[in-house]
Amino acid sequence: MWDAKNMTSAADPRHGRYLTTLATFQRNMSIKEVITLFVKQPQFMDSSEARIKKSLVFFFMNELHWMPEDISKYPIVLFISFEKKMVSRSHVIRLLIEKGLVTIRSMGSALIILKDQFLKVFISSYEIKIPELWEIYQSNKVGLLQSAISV
Repeated sequence: MWDAKNMTSAADPRHGRYLTTLATFQRNMSIKEVITLFVKQPQFMDSSEARIKKSLVFFFMNELHWMPEDISKYPIVLFISFEKKMVSRSHVIRLLIEKGLVTIRSMGSALIILKDQFLKVFISSYEIKIPELWEIYQSNKVGLLQSAISV
């Protein structure tokens, strides 16, 4: 039987939010992927429908072209600040992928590692080949990213 004291998440299925969150995820993921996500990161059930749509659908699936299994592999990314971390890091990694310097598989780990590690591995290592990399990291501007890719 379900008991709120045994849950690591504040989402209580008796209040309907659990089912709403589950339904929101199921629009874009299979039930198996939702369960995998829940097992790895039960706190995602506390997410609002707006946050799920912003992070899962718009950012990860539409912008980064992640598949549901990618999100299930790195569920912590759903809780990382978009404005402070995700946008700038994703711009850098997307540019490095476009230039053939890293693979798409680098994206998940790049989004979750510590800032110092990210700067060392993804900025310092490649700034000689791509001088504008630091500027892209700091700017968060898509236009700058688009111009760097087209060069």
